[in-house]
Amino acid sequence: ERDQMPQEYQRTLGRRFLDAGADLVVGAHPHVLQGIEYLDGKPVVYSLGNFVFGSSIPRTMLLEVTIPAEGREDELKLRVIPGTSSAGYTRMHQETEALEEFYRYLEGISFGTVYGNDGTVIRDRHGQ
Repeated sequence: ERDQMPQEYQRTLGRRFLDAGADLVVGAHPHVLQGIEYLDGKPVVYSLGNFVFGSSIPRTMLLEVTIPAEGREDELKLRVIPGTSSAGYTRMHQETEALEEFYRYLEGISFGTVYGNDGTVIRDRHGQ
C-alpha cells in the first residue's frame, strides 16, 4: 500500500496474467496512482489510485479503453482521464497546467510510456 511504484511481485503477476491470455491487466488496492507499462505489446495498469474516497495522496484517474473490432490487428487503445480526490469528492482536472503536470508525473512512474495532451497512452517514447 501507498507505494507509488509497483513492487516486483506486481510486475511478475502482470506478466503472468498476460502470459495466461489476458489482453489488458488493471490492478488495484495500493490507494495511490501507479504507472503503466506494456509487456509484449499489451498494457499493464498497476493502479488507478483512490477514486471514490479522499486520500493523503489525491492523484487518481479513470481509464478509457477502446477495444478493437474482432479480427482487426489494432491493439487496445488507452486514454487516462486525470483527477484529484479530496474531502470525499473526486474531480476531473480541467486546467491545461494541471493536466500537463499530471501526465508528466505519470510518465515518471510508468515504464516507457508517454501521454498525449488528451491523455492518450503512447506505448513508448518513440510513439509505438
